[in-house]
Amino acid sequence: MPTPRPLLLLASCSSFLASLSAAPFELAKPIEGANGVVMKEFAKEPFLRNTVGICVDEKGRVYATSVVRRKAADLDIRQFRQWIETDLSLRSVDEKRAFYHRELTAQNSARYKRIGDQNKDGTVDWHDLTVLSDRIIRIVDHDQDGVADEATVYADNFNTEVTGIAAGVTAWDGKIYATIEPDAWVLEDKDDDGKSDTRTSLAYGYSVHVAYAGHNFSGPVLGPDGRIYFSSPDKGMNVTSKEGVNYAHPNSGTITRCELDGSHLEVFAYGLRNAQEPAFDQHGNLFGVDNDGDMKGEKERLLYIVEGSDTGWRCNWQYRGGDYQIWQEEGLYLPEHPKQAAYIVPCIRTDRKSTRLNSSHDQISYAVFCLKKKIKKKNKKTKK
Repeated sequence: MPTPRPLLLLASCSSFLASLSAAPFELAKPIEGANGVVMKEFAKEPFLRNTVGICVDEKGRVYATSVVRRKAADLDIRQFRQWIETDLSLRSVDEKRAFYHRELTAQNSARYKRIGDQNKDGTVDWHDLTVLSDRIIRIVDHDQDGVADEATVYADNFNTEVTGIAAGVTAWDGKIYATIEPDAWVLEDKDDDGKSDTRTSLAYGYSVHVAYAGHNFSGPVLGPDGRIYFSSPDKGMNVTSKEGVNYAHPNSGTITRCELDGSHLEVFAYGLRNAQEPAFDQHGNLFGVDNDGDMKGEKERLLYIVEGSDTGWRCNWQYRGGDYQIWQEEGLYLPEHPKQAAYIVPCIRTDRKSTRLNSSHDQISYAVFCLKKKIKKKNKKTKK
């Protein structure tokens, strides 16, 4: 029987204490998996809350994000559908901020009760989006027994009205790289007290739209070229590099990369929807799993993300309803097929059993799908 290999498990829970120096929790029983893998609990409530990003530094310390802003302060367009047309017109984070300032006012307070009077000033306005803050928590196992015994708030105060969630964190060479839109951050704890002393924005301008909650700036991942890579969702980006070059992809997700100091930022790939936590293989190839477009018959996709590639998605297609749907009717969500659009790099597979249109069965299925859509649209026009 192979020697059991422990697997780190963080249990994300609903309450949180800012700083603790002893494990105040009972551990769940280990779970044995395949090939000798044993899953053991390392930390849970109250050390962390709603963890989205996690990493381990060179000293074995764990950094985990604690997320509270999702939907409460990082809003979801599905709860404010009257904003859709305005939201799609936004082209920068500053435009989004200006929109909030115009719309979320004391005069409109009664209209937006679902946001809540978070700062308790008697009205609901954009200031209520600045109350909650996500955190990065440093968790340490001092006695090396496999159970966390100290948790410290490494960084917080991520709470402007246009701040998203703390969706990604990576440790490298004594520093922490974090993706918390609209910024890509680098943080450092110079005196080793468990709290960051410096915080620098490597790039600003990610997530220009309100769009869907859960579509967040993620990664970051260190590439084989020594640069840091970030995955931005279809909330879009409008970022000006330190060298003064502007990169604008307001309606699609992107992979951007830069040097560790933020210099020489560039767009590596675009046309993504919500490819969170992309990863490199041992040969330097970048892969990601992208969410589907919430459309009938469509599935999540495995992507081979090539430099300079366009995967085909645009966020404005999300709201087309029964109108001509490019994403599906032109088969952009499918792996390579005979009628594949020439300008995109298609996914390499979906989670469907049949992943290509190369067989006659797949071609017929796709043709039937398109025909049904056309008939449905024609019937609607006839009824009118």
